Amino acid sequence: MHMKRLVLLYEYFNLLSLDVAFGAVSCALFVAEVLGVNLPWCIVLILGLTVWLIYTFDHLVDARGLKHMAGTRRHRFHQKHYKVLTFLCASILIANSVLVFYLPKETVILGVTIGCLVMVYFLLLHFLKLKPVYHKELMIAVLYSAGVMVGPVSLYKGVLDMQVAVIFIQFVMIALSNLVIFSLYEKNSDIRDSFPSIVQHVDERKLTIMLKSFLIFQLVLAAFIALFSSLRNFEYTLICMLLVLSSLCFFKSNLFLNEKYRWVGDAVFLLPFVTILYGL
Repeated sequence: MHMKRLVLLYEYFNLLSLDVAFGAVSCALFVAEVLGVNLPWCIVLILGLTVWLIYTFDHLVDARGLKHMAGTRRHRFHQKHYKVLTFLCASILIANSVLVFYLPKETVILGVTIGCLVMVYFLLLHFLKLKPVYHKELMIAVLYSAGVMVGPVSLYKGVLDMQVAVIFIQFVMIALSNLVIFSLYEKNSDIRDSFPSIVQHVDERKLTIMLKSFLIFQLVLAAFIALFSSLRNFEYTLICMLLVLSSLCFFKSNLFLNEKYRWVGDAVFLLPFVTILYGL
C-alpha cells in the first residue's frame, strides 16, 4: 500500500513538472560544487521556480490550443486543472519579480545577457521565416543548460576556461538526447495533437540510429575526459546519467505504460544531487 502511494505521489510530481524543476536545481548545485562556488538561496529558489513556470506555461498553452482530449497524460492533466495551474503560474511570476532583487548583480547581468540573446533568436525566426521544428529540441537544450550554468558561472572567480565550456556542452548534449528520446516515444500523440517535433521530419529509424550513436559518443567522450582531466567526479556522474538515458533508447519494453519513460528521463537530472549527498 505504501509503495502504491509513493508511486501515485511521484506520478503527480512528474505531471506537475516538479521533477524537472528539482532536476535543474540539482544540476546547478552540482556545477557549483565542481566549480567551487557557493550558490545563494535566492539563485536556487528562482531557478527552480523559473524552470517550473516555463514548463508549466508551455504545457498550458499546448493544452488550451487543443479542441480534443490530449494524447498524453501530462497535457490531459493540464487541461483538467487549467485554471488552478494558471493561477499558480501568475503567483510564481509575481514571486520571481520580487526575488530578482535578491540576486547577485553578476547573476542578473549574465541572465539579462542570455535573455537578450534569446530575444535575438526569436526575432531571427520571425524575420527569416524559419521553421522552429528543425531546431526546437536543440534550442530548449541550450536554454535549459544555460539556466543551469547561469548561477555558478556568474559567481565563479576563476578564469572561464575550457573546463566551463566542456561542462556546458556536455549538459547541452545530454539535455538534447533526453528531448529527442521523448520525441520518439511521443511521436503518435504529437502528430495527433499537432505538436511539432524533430521525429515528424526525420525518418524514425534513421533518427533512432543517430540517437544511439550520439549517446555512445557521449559515453566515450565522458570516459576519455574522466581519464585526462580534473573533471573526474563530474564525468562519472554524467556517465551514470547517460547510461540511464541509453536504457530508454535501447530497451523501450514496457516504458510506454503510463508514460514511465518520462519518470526515468526526467529523474536522470536528479542524479547529480545524489552525488552531492554522498560527497562523491
